[in-house]
Amino acid sequence: MLILAALLASACGGDVKNAATVNAATVVPNRGSPATIDTNVGGSTSMGTLYAGSGDRRALLSQAAIVIALPACQVKPQLGFSTSSRELGAEAPGEPCRRGHGFPCRHAIGVGLWSPSLRFEYAILRFMEASSVRGVWFAAVAFALIACGQTANIRSSNGDAGAAGSGSGGSGSSGSGFLKVHGSDISDSLGTTVFLKGVSLGNEVWSNVALPNDHAEVDFARLASMGANSTRFLLNYRTFEDDSAPGVYKQAGWDWIDQNLEWAKAHGIRLILNMHVPPGGFQSNGEGGALWNNADNQVRLTNLWQAIASRYAHEPQIVGFGLLNEPEPTTSSTQWHDLAAQIASAIRSVDADHILFVERPIAIAGNFSSDAAMNFFLIDDPNTVYEFHFYDPSDYTFQLQPWNQTPDGGAYPDATKIAGITEQWINLATFDAPTAPAGTSDWTYYDGPRLTASDVRIAAGKPTLVGQAVGTGSVSFDDLTIKEFDDAGNYTRDVAHILPASISGWYFWSSDTKGSGSVTNNCKTSATCLTITGTDADASFGGYAYYFAPTPGYAYSVSGWMKGTDLPTGASARIRLDFIGSSTPVTVRNKAGLQQMMAPYLAWGQTHGVPLFLGEFGVYRACFQNDKGGLAWVSDAYDLATGATPRVAAISYHQYHEDSFALYYGTGPVDPANANQPLIDLLIAKFHSSP
Repeated sequence: MLILAALLASACGGDVKNAATVNAATVVPNRGSPATIDTNVGGSTSMGTLYAGSGDRRALLSQAAIVIALPACQVKPQLGFSTSSRELGAEAPGEPCRRGHGFPCRHAIGVGLWSPSLRFEYAILRFMEASSVRGVWFAAVAFALIACGQTANIRSSNGDAGAAGSGSGGSGSSGSGFLKVHGSDISDSLGTTVFLKGVSLGNEVWSNVALPNDHAEVDFARLASMGANSTRFLLNYRTFEDDSAPGVYKQAGWDWIDQNLEWAKAHGIRLILNMHVPPGGFQSNGEGGALWNNADNQVRLTNLWQAIASRYAHEPQIVGFGLLNEPEPTTSSTQWHDLAAQIASAIRSVDADHILFVERPIAIAGNFSSDAAMNFFLIDDPNTVYEFHFYDPSDYTFQLQPWNQTPDGGAYPDATKIAGITEQWINLATFDAPTAPAGTSDWTYYDGPRLTASDVRIAAGKPTLVGQAVGTGSVSFDDLTIKEFDDAGNYTRDVAHILPASISGWYFWSSDTKGSGSVTNNCKTSATCLTITGTDADASFGGYAYYFAPTPGYAYSVSGWMKGTDLPTGASARIRLDFIGSSTPVTVRNKAGLQQMMAPYLAWGQTHGVPLFLGEFGVYRACFQNDKGGLAWVSDAYDLATGATPRVAAISYHQYHEDSFALYYGTGPVDPANANQPLIDLLIAKFHSSP
């Protein structure tokens, strides 16, 4: 073998003294198991993995001889060997040889070579047998390629060497090894910045199915053809374990991940595994408190991540691990910080390479406001990317969702709509609005008085439904209209027509915390409407979804229907218009407003010198209908996140296939007839133009 190595090195004009050596004892074929070679040349170490069938030692050594000679040829090996060649009928990876003794299994052998002078791709798929003649034949072919002044990129049949797959995407190949955090960017093993861009695969996580069936290999091909190089791959813990048997991990779950990895490799799409539904419950709807209040669930989540990391520790097609989607700790941010650190430590005990993705809490103890750090925190791991989601303004992006009964949120852009404000009470309101009488009254229309926007402190207007001191009685509200009048008193337009069918878009406040605001089905116009009961002091519903920007000098009113039931004497039940100030700059619903709302996230990443991942952004399907401007919002949000610095290091649209925020609507396998084609076309343009 050394003689063969010397001949190859000499043919390349190299020095045989620089050729690496390998001891035959270290190359042990074992029915499809990898044999690892460590070569040390000029102080640098490279590692290759060779596969061979039972009894195939001589053929394997002939391959090794080629690898040994490569350093002398000043050729850098990028080794990728496979035990499978399905096109030729060979066994699948990991399958035992089914032939009798003396008839070894057929295997595909691939070696990736690179030279700065010339590069071309050449594929060799051959039948390996325990024959020195066959082994020398293989060496001769490789020798001929090198001697002719060519360098080969001979790809493995399972795509491990990073075949791009179909379409114009596929730049998410793992051929460049593990991705790593480098300052505020993500880089490959050669130090080249890699911008991750893609669309999340939802995997039916909300349906709690153990083995999802909502996508196939063709969907990875579609992502690649769009120009995507990654996907945020959502996980439900039930895929891996049952509540009745915690820590007993299902082989079917691992097989499902393995299948998706095969598809991802075939099409050059990297996976960001994201724990969307952990033990203890889905977080985003405020129903996952059991994760924080039950230590056993935290242990289960930690152990599950450790098991995932251990199994895939050597799989560079996986970018990394998103520890938890949209955390909502029940008492403080410290809960999530400590749990994230615990999970990170467990992962690092078995996996030193994959990136960790840590998301900011979206709410703490039910409070969705953010602190000065936008609820971000750092963990003690340099290979960490920090994640945030962007759906602002939510009264637009979440509008007309039937399960939430969210109201019509209007169009984008619309500079008359307030997108962001920090309310400041300035004591300007229609306190003289008519009130419902004591006792019980039928539905009555109340025409509200006008209030002129003449105070420089005014930042916005909004409707307020007052139910003060109604006791055991109640007051209900329905079918409201905000009107505008110019400085001459002429009616100009309806600012908003509101059917308050749910509490979505309204905030109930009580000065002494007594009473409640809810919905009733005893309404004037709507199937359901708002009602207030049980209050002893000042109380109201504030319509935060209906902020509007008043024109200075114009007057405004709010009118609507109201019904009192058993109202005590002294109760105050009215439909009121409020003008409010703001302690922060007001943002309106346009690109400049989106920039103001996104800026604090980007600024935090820049300040701390860490990479950010915009893990979710998008709009509900209603925003793409009736000229509501959904495409404009998506375009603006994408450009703001990926444009001039500070910018994100990775971005993922939410999501690929579901009935709400999707490229393909519906459930079950993807039906191309249900495509949101304008959105797909927009993302194709963005993916091809972004970094």
